[in-house]
Amino acid sequence: MKNSKKLPIKDLRKNVAKMRQEEFAENILHIAPKTYARYEKGLQPIPSNILEVLADYYNVSTDYLLGRSDFTSVDNEYIHQQLGLSEKAINKLKRFVGDDKVLVESNQKSNETLSSMEDCSINPINLPQRIPAINAAIESKQFGNLVSNFCSYANALFGDGVNLLDGKFQKLPNNMLYLADKDFTVIGGGIGIDGISNAAWIKNMLDGQLVVISREYIQKNK
Repeated sequence: MKNSKKLPIKDLRKNVAKMRQEEFAENILHIAPKTYARYEKGLQPIPSNILEVLADYYNVSTDYLLGRSDFTSVDNEYIHQQLGLSEKAINKLKRFVGDDKVLVESNQKSNETLSSMEDCSINPINLPQRIPAINAAIESKQFGNLVSNFCSYANALFGDGVNLLDGKFQKLPNNMLYLADKDFTVIGGGIGIDGISNAAWIKNMLDGQLVVISREYIQKNK
């Protein structure tokens, strides 16, 4: 009977192993290509001994291989359950830690600086500072407001129905003050502001919160 749920072993073979079906079956699993083809199509259950080889080869859990979990490892699934982080976010944080260790060891052995690392868009010299910086951001009293205002900023920029053209405004408390009168309208006894101006106002708050977090980080690491 064909498995109704698509298993990830085909995508793993193509994207991770980068081998043809026949090559992977013969060289990695040491089984007949026709048998392995049936595994990929879900036409035949994967034996436990083959599952173990696949899990070790790809460094994933057997539950992931069987389609019972969306997370490649038990550790990642646990972190997701505790913190709600996506697997992509978890793996990126893991790479940050791994890259830092590699860079520190490399710089201790020689004066050469690694010029390219996967998913790295900042100067590698500064990479060892990332983990303390992440901790500082999360530990800061500003972190909750930072995340909340980031969501508000995105919604103000890309949310539906908040712009000058359709005359719809977000309602704000009377004591909110802004620099440009053209950005306001009075609605229902309150003050309204258009989406673009609201985004600019929120961005100013984000900038201020980042300044506070930066000061806390510098003070802590003096």
